[in-house]
Amino acid sequence: MVHMKLLESEFYKIINRDKVMEVRLNDEKRKKLKKSDIIFFHNISDFSEVVKVNVLNKYEFNTFKELYDSFPVKCFGANNYQKEDLLENIYNIYSTKDESLYGVLAIEFEIIDEER
Repeated sequence: MVHMKLLESEFYKIINRDKVMEVRLNDEKRKKLKKSDIIFFHNISDFSEVVKVNVLNKYEFNTFKELYDSFPVKCFGANNYQKEDLLENIYNIYSTKDESLYGVLAIEFEIIDEER
């Protein structure tokens, strides 16, 4: 069981079933993730709001560009965005230094139940 924080907008994309993949650095915590693990995503604006998901798969890449080039933007709940927009947004969160150091990860998931 793993706990992760999400921006409120990303949290509600999961709740509304618009988002089926989460993007993270492939740091030590995420390297341990495996298929069938349970993740509790918490709304960073209200930590008591939680959605529980089952990991269906994880995909490792060297860069966020490689990751975003491998899946349709709708997987990330970004129907109104171009891949360039996703890259700009992710680099506001993660540095290129950390990207090079850890690599990146797309976590494919499905909601188990909603606990808010």
